[in-house]
Amino acid sequence: MNTLGIIGGLSWASTQQYYRLINEEINRVRGRQASAELLIRSINFQPVIDAQVRNDWNAAAALLCDAARDLERGGAKAFLIASNTMHLVYDQVRDAAGIPGLNIFDATAAQIHAKGLHKVGLLGTRYTMSLSFFREEYARRGIDVIVPEAKDAARVNEVIFKELIHNQVRPESQRLIWDVMATLHKTGAEGVILGCTELELLTGERPQTSTTDFEDIPVFDTTALHAMSAAQWLIGTSSQRKP
Repeated sequence: MNTLGIIGGLSWASTQQYYRLINEEINRVRGRQASAELLIRSINFQPVIDAQVRNDWNAAAALLCDAARDLERGGAKAFLIASNTMHLVYDQVRDAAGIPGLNIFDATAAQIHAKGLHKVGLLGTRYTMSLSFFREEYARRGIDVIVPEAKDAARVNEVIFKELIHNQVRPESQRLIWDVMATLHKTGAEGVILGCTELELLTGERPQTSTTDFEDIPVFDTTALHAMSAAQWLIGTSSQRKP
């Protein structure tokens, strides 16, 4: 089995989910005590956030490029960035790494197409929801993306940065996220992308309510889809077989 490199720490709360999900799938397929060959370069998130706030994406890219080079030197044959927002600098990181990357947009778009959907809502950080880059990446893959109105977007961003990156899960925030998704669904979204790798912490169980049918909302968890893509890459490079 080849080795996959993960650029993590963006935040640590979602990086641990990648580790768990990838290994669960490898073990499911390979059996016994099989697990993934991974290198994780977990970087300090604060300088990345500081660069984001300054709108200095080149500085943020430089931090990830250094991490990617470390992974390549360590023996990784491919890499992924365990973050939606930081895919804004994916091309720069891929070029610096000198090894293939597993892109979160590809993994997510493939599942949306598999469900036969074409127009979806997008939740994430304020950068993911406001910058045209993210909508354009999905548009290039044949998917029309809509985002929440400004007030809802601000509340989602606050939950991410004040709670989720610290691995804090609050019932009122869970309900907020589902309410925002329901609003997007009512305004034309056929499904909703959880375009932040921490948001899956809030959507494990759908709320029970008599006024909103949350069961009708297809949800695309980018963390799980990206991790599954990673596991499939690892399995595809292995000659081992489950007994």
